[in-house]
Amino acid sequence: MNDDDSTTSSKQKKSFEKFRLFLRSLAIGLLEGALSGLIAYLLTLIHFYAFFGIFFIWFIFGWGSTFIIKTRTLEILTVVLSASLLALLLYYFEGIPIWFGLPVGGLSLLIWIISFISRIFLFPKKSSEQDLKPLNKT
Repeated sequence: MNDDDSTTSSKQKKSFEKFRLFLRSLAIGLLEGALSGLIAYLLTLIHFYAFFGIFFIWFIFGWGSTFIIKTRTLEILTVVLSASLLALLLYYFEGIPIWFGLPVGGLSLLIWIISFISRIFLFPKKSSEQDLKPLNKT
């Protein structure tokens, strides 16, 4: 009976940890989406074609996200989807036409993914000495 209590508490801890990571990645995505939407609005105040500078911002967000989130599918999808949906919503309320905002949002999402993946492949995290040791030492 004591084993059942420990397994349920460990399951609860795991599910709570997953929920906490989901909320954290959702907050990061909403922050990135809000920042990109506001920067896009400021760029449109300069000139409408300056709006394309948002691609550079999304590239920086994708590169910087590797330092903040772990490379888990749930976290990556949550950040990408929440950021892009909030940014598209802000683009719409800023007066950017839907027919123009959707392709720009899609390209921004593509640039975020490319920069995220390139950062992971070009500069992987350094492993500790224990990770480099073989498992079966004979």
